[in-house]
Amino acid sequence: MKTYVDWFNELPEPYRTQALENVRSGRCSHSNEYDESDTFISMAQAITMTMRWSHTPQGHEYWNELYDKYTEEHREAQRIQEAIEEQKEEEERARIRELHKISGDRLVTFSDSTRSMLRELSDHSIIASLMLHYSDKNLFCDYVTMRGEMFSYLPKGRPHIVNDSGRWAREGRQEMKPGKLARKILHEVDEVRDTLFRRVELTDKDFEQFGNMVRSYIGINGDEDGEGRTLTIQVLSGEDIRKGYHEDNYSQLADSGSNLWGSCMRYGSCQDYFDIYVENNVKMLVAKDTIGKIVGRALLWECENGRKAMDTIYCPDKVRQVFIKWAIDNDYYYKSQQSCHHHEFDMYAGASCSDWEAVVKLSDADFCEYPYMDTMMYLNQDRKLLSNRDDDYTHTLRCTDGGYDENGVYDDLDDRTISEEDSVYLSYCTDQVSWSGTTHIDNTVMTRDGYRVLDRDSVYVGCDYYAEGSDSIVWVDSRDEYCRVDDTTETYDGDTIHEDDAEECAHTGHTYHRDDMTEVEVYVWVHKDSVEDYLEQLKEEENV
Repeated sequence: MKTYVDWFNELPEPYRTQALENVRSGRCSHSNEYDESDTFISMAQAITMTMRWSHTPQGHEYWNELYDKYTEEHREAQRIQEAIEEQKEEEERARIRELHKISGDRLVTFSDSTRSMLRELSDHSIIASLMLHYSDKNLFCDYVTMRGEMFSYLPKGRPHIVNDSGRWAREGRQEMKPGKLARKILHEVDEVRDTLFRRVELTDKDFEQFGNMVRSYIGINGDEDGEGRTLTIQVLSGEDIRKGYHEDNYSQLADSGSNLWGSCMRYGSCQDYFDIYVENNVKMLVAKDTIGKIVGRALLWECENGRKAMDTIYCPDKVRQVFIKWAIDNDYYYKSQQSCHHHEFDMYAGASCSDWEAVVKLSDADFCEYPYMDTMMYLNQDRKLLSNRDDDYTHTLRCTDGGYDENGVYDDLDDRTISEEDSVYLSYCTDQVSWSGTTHIDNTVMTRDGYRVLDRDSVYVGCDYYAEGSDSIVWVDSRDEYCRVDDTTETYDGDTIHEDDAEECAHTGHTYHRDDMTEVEVYVWVHKDSVEDYLEQLKEEENV
């Protein structure tokens, strides 16, 4: 590689002087793009890249002829340069492969539960991520698992023993705090990590944060043996209710896919909606991790009939039983489904119970904004009542923007007003049933044919629902039930029967119901009216 000056100085006169003057004058060159420090792989490249040939005094053809003389040389230079670059790239690929091998060979062995923990923490902790991918068992230890809030490890050089049950034996193992052990198995300076990942400067804060997150994780999930859960249960009221909703107070370990992090009321913009809870002394049960962050919450209601009820539990699946146990221990009814679409407190003391109307008396019901309510969504503002029934209400509290619906939609089937969210419009017509109108979705079923019908207008065939009169099903008298059309056949007599009941007459070849047939031999069926003729035919065939 040379500068254009070096290349042009190798040209014979007058090319050398002309080329240098053209470039340096700037009138017919690319000198605004190339200076004298830029390099080129060949004479041909220098000639074509530094000058606008048609703008030179000598003209395009003059320099084109010179360029052609050096073209082969340029091509050869290109081939050499490409070969050099390819060799460098291959050397770099080989180096990367070797670093990957080194990284894989040296990785610390973690138990399955510890590896799952590190994976979950890695979204929030650089230490957890580096331990998974760039730890080094040659530094300090191997075979790491959790014992309570401590890492249990096998010191470097000690034999790894597996007991009869296939679990790691505890002989020779030691324990250490998570942050301290992390320092022991990660290099301060690591060429492998710097190349395959990026250069990282780890700080005391990084290790401290990792240790806190491990303690929180174990507090929620338990260690290798399921021990060590240390959730704190607390009942909130008043202004603390707002804190219980705000996502800034949620634990990062509370499973981002759970309904807690999916709640529409977790945002800071919703804080003003909760006046109805704060001013009426509604309570909230929360579960907190070891650093005081919320991993689950549920509203608590005290009803007019003396019953107490726990509303939807917002938490990861692994924490839900903690809330249910609290409800049972404290004489609360709770919901069988933790969903905003389920409106019944239908569980008590661990068993199902009959649905009942929950009514809560409020001291104040008139607010500018309201939260989205899962269960106690119906407000009678005049009587200051909240309920999970819509029999007598003025507002439906099912808006996510602080608003409310003053009335719902009319249920044409049950002759009442229902929540628009729970409603569905139907319109269908078959030979036997037809209906058009709005009703509650619980009054309907989805058919195999792809549309909803009223439950009363449906039939259950096989594992699917169909509208009565659907072209996909047919009534089969012999079975006294509907069957799928595809599962039926027609007999010689014109009857529709299930194909499992059909047999072919060996005498006539016609299809009949098995009840109208006689099995004259194994798997040989003949219509009852044709048995004598069939047997006579057999005798004649034998005589022949």
